[in-house]
Amino acid sequence: MKIVTTILIFVLSYTTNVLADNISNDTTQIVLSEQAINNIKALDALYMKSTKVKSKFIQKTNLGDTTSGWFMIEKPGRARVEYDNIPIRLIANDNTLLVQNIKDKTKSFLPIKSSPFYYLLQTNFSFFSEQLSIIGYVKNINTTEIKFISKKNPELGNINIVLNNNGELIEWIVTDAKGIITTISLIEPSFSSGAFQNKALFNIHKVINIKYIDAE
Repeated sequence: MKIVTTILIFVLSYTTNVLADNISNDTTQIVLSEQAINNIKALDALYMKSTKVKSKFIQKTNLGDTTSGWFMIEKPGRARVEYDNIPIRLIANDNTLLVQNIKDKTKSFLPIKSSPFYYLLQTNFSFFSEQLSIIGYVKNINTTEIKFISKKNPELGNINIVLNNNGELIEWIVTDAKGIITTISLIEPSFSSGAFQNKALFNIHKVINIKYIDAE
């Protein structure tokens, strides 16, 4: 269950040509250069264009745990995470996260609005939101890292988002309140606009079983 814990709270090494501020290890909002601000604003606009994401992933923690699975995001407010080797399913719908233990046939419902991950599911997301503080920034040749926290709940931890130059999410690193660091790396992600055809994918009360290949 340690592997799953971080995503439950928030649900997701680049060394080339660093151009701006280094990633911070505290919760202090950093001062960004004008170049950094312009780059983040451009990525904001690009990120908002993709309302539908589907991808496989590899998940690793600093405790040595590794697992894999697939997930889907449909903005605003919907997400689904399925693990390959763990009998846990996660479905976010608006402000509620369903945690389903498939083996034990149990369900839990958790609020996600206080989490930084909540903002990534919104169509009007911006790293410069009044609810967020940017505490780290690194610009590389092909990627940009932006590390942020929730101003209201900084004790929950932080998310370090890695975007490519098209504003597409390729990795995120979550540090939770206990210092557990979880890295989720996307494998062959698909980004597009619109919505998934099967609305039952994100129904938290009548959950359907579905394979990655059939999830559309």
